Amino acid sequence: MNPRNFWHLLSFIIILVLLLHISGCAAGPTKPNLPYAGDSYPAALTDLAQKNPLLIQELGRLPELQDGISQSEVIALDHFIETYNQQPEIFNNAFQKMYQVGKHEVREYCTPLQALFWLAEDEEIESLRSQIQDYSLRNLLDSSWIFDDRVKLEELDITDQEAKTIVASINKEVIWYAKHQKTAKDVVILCYNRNPNAIPRKYRELIERDKIYQKSKLIIDKNKLRWEKPEIVIDRLNAPELLDYYIDKNIVYAHYIPNYHRPYSSIIKQKYGDCDDLANFGRHVLTKAGYKVSGRRVGKRYCHIGTYIKLENGSYLLAVDLRRNGTNNMSGPYKTILEIDQALGYGHRFGPQRSEFYFDW
Repeated sequence: MNPRNFWHLLSFIIILVLLLHISGCAAGPTKPNLPYAGDSYPAALTDLAQKNPLLIQELGRLPELQDGISQSEVIALDHFIETYNQQPEIFNNAFQKMYQVGKHEVREYCTPLQALFWLAEDEEIESLRSQIQDYSLRNLLDSSWIFDDRVKLEELDITDQEAKTIVASINKEVIWYAKHQKTAKDVVILCYNRNPNAIPRKYRELIERDKIYQKSKLIIDKNKLRWEKPEIVIDRLNAPELLDYYIDKNIVYAHYIPNYHRPYSSIIKQKYGDCDDLANFGRHVLTKAGYKVSGRRVGKRYCHIGTYIKLENGSYLLAVDLRRNGTNNMSGPYKTILEIDQALGYGHRFGPQRSEFYFDW
């Protein structure tokens, strides 16, 4: 063989193998993280391991503990253990419900348990306790998954006189939108949240030195890091109910380019998409989570697309059904594909055509 042809062939084979590897990693299911096996677990966890070994195993799968346990994470685990020891039976019942979310034989880790750990990490101790006492997945995510990047200033510790001084320093043409606020402090909070630069620098520094501000800013910055990397977000959304919550809280409906799937990273970072963007996104996320995923299309000229999964009992769950109002209408279970299509709008909102959607653009 000509040496040049040999090297061309070898290069082609290498590129083909790499492409197959990349595509396989992107589409195939994950597998559980190996539990952390280091020697820096707090001593109190030894006692907890005897009481609930599954809980310790799942804690060890969390990404926060996979790279070793920092001092701040030791403190978070202390809060966690203290909460457990106060009401072990109630905690165990709540954990069992968390453990059932997603496919534990496939997912990298238990996402609700991570959300609970975040409360301990953020020293939201009262919220940590209340989530255990009256557990529901939605309430837990409401308290732990923070997507808003604005600092909460409702309890800002400045005096009324300081607030009035700050308001007097702001250009009145700039703060016309705050005229209906009841107090000067309310005006300061609204103006800062809307446009910090509208407040003169020396008064911004007064606000930003406030302890409540600094604590809130620290949590906001931490949450930005938690949701920054698309691949980490995708691994976290390892159950239909988690994906449904994420879409509802974080994605705005917007339609720009027909017949084009935007990249998953673009949807996560830009926080918008239309029904086929999110159907394709859902297909990718739920396939990685170990679900058997398919798509449906109803209508012809004006159509709507959704993603469904087949459950173990043979029924179907419509997992992604993004509407123009920005909500995801996860629904089911359904006994037939026709029922899925009817939920998507076949027969009343869209025309008579319905078909499988193959995600093959």
